[in-house]
Formats: sequence, C-alpha cells, structure tokens
Amino acid sequence: MYDVSALGFGDNVVDKYEHIKTMYPGGNCVNFAVYAKMFGAKRSAYMGYFGNDAEAEHVMYALDDIGIETVPRKSWRACKVVREQLWLMETECS
Repeated sequence: MYDVSALGFGDNVVDKYEHIKTMYPGGNCVNFAVYAKMFGAKRSAYMGYFGNDAEAEHVMYALDDIGIETVPRKSWRACKVVREQLWLMETECS
C-alpha cells in the first residue's frame, strides 16, 4: 500500500448488455478511482452525481463493494437545455 490518496471527480456510466442482463459500472473518473485502489492507494474516492435509478444504485453498490469512498449525493435534478453554444450550455433545473 502506498501513502497516496486519489479522487476521481466527474461522470459515471453503466455499460448495459440487455441480452445477457449484465451491467458494468464505469466512466473515466470511476475507473481512475478503482484502479488507484487496485494499485495500492491508501485511500481512493469518487465524487460526482448519481441518478435515482437502478443503474445508479448498481454503480454505488459496486464502488462500496470495492472500498471506494463516495460523496453521499444520490439525486440528479431534472434539467433542460435552454441555450447551447459550442463553449456554453445554460440549463434550467427544477
């Protein structure tokens, strides 16, 4: 174990294969936190928003099972894009 702490900050996704009823959690930030833990980081965490569906629960369960710390934020607010440009996206959230 190395005296290193790692934080993956950003999005999380699920690769879903419905024909075999299997979901794999991931996303670059999640993968970073997992590999940091696998390669010996003393602490490893993921920070980002989770949805409020079965896929989000699957990602949270998998991270907890591996021993990745998470920010206790589960809900995603419903937002719609009101104006979008190449470098800017404005949203209205409820």
